[in-house]
Amino acid sequence: MEVKFAFAHCTECRAVFILRANVPPDRWWLRLKFQLLVVRDHALIFVIVQLVNLKLYAVC
Repeated sequence: MEVKFAFAHCTECRAVFILRANVPPDRWWLRLKFQLLVVRDHALIFVIVQLVNLKLYAVC
């Protein structure tokens, strides 16, 4: 019966591969900056829509 190594060993010499995950450094401030920019844009769009509604439905 043949033992399967599931890509953890070389198929010719059976040397063990050293597998490491390529994890980028955690840059939480960039994620926070992006989220704040998204909140700003949504708030701006909300205010613009409310002002347009106010102008359209204003009773003079």
